[in-house]
Amino acid sequence: TPDDSDTNNTYVVTVRAPDTNSNTTDQTVTVTVTDVDEGYRYWRINVDTTSLPVNSTNMAEMEWRIVAAGADQTSPGGGSITVSGTLAGTPGAMVDNDAGTTWHSSVSTNPALWRYDFGSNKSIVQVTIQAHPSNPAYSPTAFTIQRSSDDSAWTTEWTNTSPATWTAGEIRTFTKP
Repeated sequence: TPDDSDTNNTYVVTVRAPDTNSNTTDQTVTVTVTDVDEGYRYWRINVDTTSLPVNSTNMAEMEWRIVAAGADQTSPGGGSITVSGTLAGTPGAMVDNDAGTTWHSSVSTNPALWRYDFGSNKSIVQVTIQAHPSNPAYSPTAFTIQRSSDDSAWTTEWTNTSPATWTAGEIRTFTKP
């Protein structure tokens, strides 16, 4: 079994082949193994702060992308959504492609959590958020994007701190560093 002693995912193997007269020839083969991000089924946003001194957030739309500026991976009625609590609107409003519908998290939870089950693995690299059309002050100013393969153990993929003030209906895109 080849060993990767320098841990660079490159394996050097020497293959020796004898002929019927016991003569041998050697061939050295180098194999490089490249890690592939196979993605995660569950993704969530944890909103830590807004521009208001309350533990609540309100957003109109979110798009989750596997390629920067690519297609939104969510779909109205697709995927399963879990939230930390709802004060107004519905969690599905975040992915219904209608900026006039919104989700407002309950005020008793911090961070405000919105989780999407894609049903299959995705490697999310970009999230777009659209502020509430008439109450943008509840839009997130600090949040984390997290991923999980089992909906139980979560890993922070990236953290964002946004400028403190949003305008009504403003759209901001956040890309994984």
